[in-house]
Amino acid sequence: MYYLISYDISHNRLRTQLAKTILAAGATRLQKSLFLGEFNAVKIKELEIAIRGVLGTKHLHPPNNILMIPVAPHLLAQTQCIGENMTLDLALSPPTTFFF
Repeated sequence: MYYLISYDISHNRLRTQLAKTILAAGATRLQKSLFLGEFNAVKIKELEIAIRGVLGTKHLHPPNNILMIPVAPHLLAQTQCIGENMTLDLALSPPTTFFF
């Protein structure tokens, strides 16, 4: 299942740590605070735990919030981009690298 992950975080350092955590989990950044990744149930739970670890209990309140929205692949195929081309194609079909 694909997940759109978005955050609204008020602290700069916290926002940076959160972005690094999401990227390290294998997601692709689509916009400054929007990521797309393909995760199974175990991996999305691990990411949720990692995000909660970054936030800690003192940052789990408004205005800080994170959305993790499941999106079916057939719906992503219908996505339209208006403006500069996002990296959606790359996120859906990451390049394959072969080492010889």
